[in-house]
Amino acid sequence: MNTAAASEKAVDASAGERVGRALGLIERHDDELAAFVTVDRAGAVAAAAALDRLPEGERGPLHGLPFSVKDTIEVARLPATAGSLLLRDHVPARSATIVERLRDAGAVLVGKANCAEFGIGNLENRSPVRGQTRNPWDLSRSPGGSSGGDATAVASGMAAFGVGTDFGGSVRFPAHFTGVAALRPSPGRLPDDGVIPHRGGPGGESSASPVQRELQTPGFLAPTVALLETLLRLFSAEAPARAETPTVCAWFVDEVSPAVARTMRAAADLFAAAGLAVRHYPGFPAQEAANLLAELRADEGLPELEALAAGREDLLSPAVVRALRMPRIPARPGLHAEVARLRARVAAFMADHPLLLLPVAATPAFPIERGLPDRTALDVCTRATTLLRLPSVVVPVGLSSEGLPIGVQVAAREGHDEDALAAARLLEDARGPWILPLLDPDRRPA
Repeated sequence: MNTAAASEKAVDASAGERVGRALGLIERHDDELAAFVTVDRAGAVAAAAALDRLPEGERGPLHGLPFSVKDTIEVARLPATAGSLLLRDHVPARSATIVERLRDAGAVLVGKANCAEFGIGNLENRSPVRGQTRNPWDLSRSPGGSSGGDATAVASGMAAFGVGTDFGGSVRFPAHFTGVAALRPSPGRLPDDGVIPHRGGPGGESSASPVQRELQTPGFLAPTVALLETLLRLFSAEAPARAETPTVCAWFVDEVSPAVARTMRAAADLFAAAGLAVRHYPGFPAQEAANLLAELRADEGLPELEALAAGREDLLSPAVVRALRMPRIPARPGLHAEVARLRARVAAFMADHPLLLLPVAATPAFPIERGLPDRTALDVCTRATTLLRLPSVVVPVGLSSEGLPIGVQVAAREGHDEDALAAARLLEDARGPWILPLLDPDRRPA
């Protein structure tokens, strides 16, 4: 066992040591956890050796940190399957910009992480390519999806951080289920080329539907909010100037399990004890926003997947087949105007309450064999913050009676990503040390 900061400690550790430890954990445990689709052992070892030959003054801020990348994000010369047999032979020639920038900062890619097929249809994080990813806190539990492979890699110490994508909660759910921190930034804050099937290569044309193009974004998973802050700073050349960190927070909790409700109240109390003005916000339009997002998506369907799967539907997982068979429902008149009005209404509220404290999911990680709980109730607040374009940070705060982690979501105004991170860091500090499983079988929940 170790603290969550373990994977980013030891600034004097060599890249070779950090990468060697990660690769050793992958070799010993990934058959059981199924976090990775592809492990680039040779590439990681060579990259670490090259980094360690650099003079100390030339080493980047992420020197030797091993990282994973969701298999929907392209990396040159490594398979990029997006969890689908349709793409089992797809090996891109170019890497997504976000991957290259992280490597330039000294991070070392150890592998591509398992994900739900095309990021659609399940929170179990099961794919036809790699099978079922498991939660290192309890192997019978879901790690969340669709970036659950990265979350399992980070929670177990097989990666120091992970790069996923998030549309309705795909980095935030796994963070909540596996007890790690996550950032969904404001749309457009991180480079988003090289994402399958919704983006082309750098400079390439997008095949995404408009709502997917507007609202999907890469995101990060890490053991601590402090590391998330470091990662975002690499992409902050054009970040807006920041004033003082906001000191007013409104909190909202809807129909969630008793354990999640207790954790939300504990987080609100921690904020208050840290000096924030904390106000209950029962009027947050979570369900309204989530419903509007569903309407936008239903209007557009999945044309990019329909084209890719034409004539090969037998290779798809049942979840993706169901998604493709969902009827397209044309947008009702005034839908987009209603979305604009809701965003304006929430923006006006946040002018005086610039931080929101919200649930991530209605329950802790659920048992895999029981299947997905009612999705309409499970992810209301993550879908709401997506539609509202709010940067959101997940930070683990408590444990359920079964010993499963429970996170909360801290959201800020669009473009004020650093405010969300600073508040989440304050909450993380107030919470105190956090323990991750790090694959110690004697300390896992029974």
